[in-house]
Order: sequence, then structure tokens, then C-alpha cells
Amino acid sequence: MPADSPQSPAEKSPGILLICKDLMLASGIHAAARQAGLVVKQVSRFHTDLLAGNAPATGSSGATTGNSGSNSTTTSPGETMRFGICIVDLAMMPLPLSEIAAWCQMRSISAVAFGSHVAVDLLNAAREAGFAQVVPNSQLSRKIPEWLLMAQQSKSD
Repeated sequence: MPADSPQSPAEKSPGILLICKDLMLASGIHAAARQAGLVVKQVSRFHTDLLAGNAPATGSSGATTGNSGSNSTTTSPGETMRFGICIVDLAMMPLPLSEIAAWCQMRSISAVAFGSHVAVDLLNAAREAGFAQVVPNSQLSRKIPEWLLMAQQSKSD
């Protein structure tokens, strides 16, 4: 795209794919991202069609589409968002953790997760699936700035 072409906010900065239903946890991530100039696409589930890169672009369900190998994803007709990081709330289980990690890896998107400190099996499952970082909820507020930095650094990739 030429330097003088207008860009939407989603094209200017990388986005955050947030898989989370918890409004309290999500609001902190949204606020920090907004302050950092990042756009958040929050979904309530990870569609299996998204894994194949051919999910329909539909309203509030959070379905998105994208080409395999690219971290640019169509979130609605005419709108493209480039994700720099995928943040997953492990309380959303069941989630296809291995598939999410592989989908992110194919697109050079960092996959990170958070969950309850008592859900040791879930935290370990996310680590084993290939998530770059997995933390208990108690560490989430300390990790958000680092994760936003990871998303911003993907801008130059």
C-alpha cells in the first residue's frame, strides 16, 4: 500500500485476538490496548472454520476469516485486521488449544493464555499445546503490558 493511502485503524496497528467471555478481565485488556493504540477483536469462541481460514464473516458471534500463512484476517466485509497476539482465557474450555497454537504459529502470531491457578491441568495443557506464555489470572495484570508490547513489535514483521 502506498505511503499516502488512507488506512483504517485496524490496518495501521496490529490487533489483538482475545478469546474471552469474562467482561471484567476483558475490560482491562481492552483499556490497556486502547491506551497503547491497539485494536482488540474479542470473540466468545474459536471457530473451527477459522482454523481452515474460511470462516464466514458474521456479526457478534466473533467469526473471522483469514488466509493461511497470513496474520491478516477479515473481520467483516471490507475490514482487515492484522493480529499481533492471540490472548486466550482458559476458562473458555473446551477450546482446541493445539489448533489455536498451530493457527497462530502459521500466521506468526504470539499465542498466550491465562487461567485459574487451581486449573493446573489446563495451564499445563496450554503450555504443551505450544502457547508462548501461560500465566495464572493473578499475574494477568502484570503480563498485559508485555503482551501488548509483543503485539506492537509484530507491526514491523
